Amino acid sequence: MKHLLQTKIKHPGVWHPNGLNTVKTVTSGHAFIDSELPNGGWQSGHIYEVLAGQHSAVFSLLKLTLKALSQQRRWLVLLNPPKWVLDEISEMKGLRPEHLLIVHGRRESDTLWATEQAMRNDNAACILAWPDSLDERDIKRLKLASKGKNALSFVFPMEDTTASCGSQLKIIAHQHSSDAQKIVLPCLENNQLDASNDNLH
Repeated sequence: MKHLLQTKIKHPGVWHPNGLNTVKTVTSGHAFIDSELPNGGWQSGHIYEVLAGQHSAVFSLLKLTLKALSQQRRWLVLLNPPKWVLDEISEMKGLRPEHLLIVHGRRESDTLWATEQAMRNDNAACILAWPDSLDERDIKRLKLASKGKNALSFVFPMEDTTASCGSQLKIIAHQHSSDAQKIVLPCLENNQLDASNDNLH
């Protein structure tokens, strides 16, 4: 029994506790990504800030996780998503659209406010937001709202999205209780991602 409890479940749709605190972790579905992420996966209670020029590449990495989480009876919340995201969502096989909640605000402040409320309500499996910008004050508010919650949270500031991805992806993980942490991931094409889906088997 002890061995079974210590065995990590390798499936992107399974939440598992991280130690004795309230942080939960879900695998990405890609072994090479999990090996680079702290504690082997994406963690609740974190705000993952996706840097400019890397939105599309990071969103591709999240597809397996989104598909798996859509099987739960919780929302996938997309706030102010650009058209290319909606196009990709519509083509994702295995995603349950009845669990999608798409919100568009009229003003920049609407997007951030709605993101904060989605985090506080804690009835979502994953929250993805595309605000026009993100400053330190915004991050502090979102960190407070996500503290102790179960959703994965990703923020894609729309500033200077023409920057190049390059060979690496840089994501900043903001936590309520500690300093921000930079995560560096390899930047792969979609066909390479398809070949790496070994966490699903």
